[in-house]
Amino acid sequence: MLSYKYGAFDYFNKNYTPTDIKSIKLSTVKEEVESNNIYDRMCAKSESEMRLEFKVKFKYDEEPITVVKEFTKNTTLSQSDVRGFM
Repeated sequence: MLSYKYGAFDYFNKNYTPTDIKSIKLSTVKEEVESNNIYDRMCAKSESEMRLEFKVKFKYDEEPITVVKEFTKNTTLSQSDVRGFM
């Protein structure tokens, strides 16, 4: 996004520090499992909608711009994760 708007992505990485970095979980969808097995219930498929955002100011007298990325993250636990937890 920065490279398209300003053509200065490398310049940003070298000279600016992002502020107000946030990671927001928008929603979580978890599969319903009819089994009584605890492993099946804990390993049910789940996906979370996430939004990452931060602000960066390029010049002293300008308002900062907000860079936002929204994506879907697979948050399903594996069998080995569940065994390690138990």
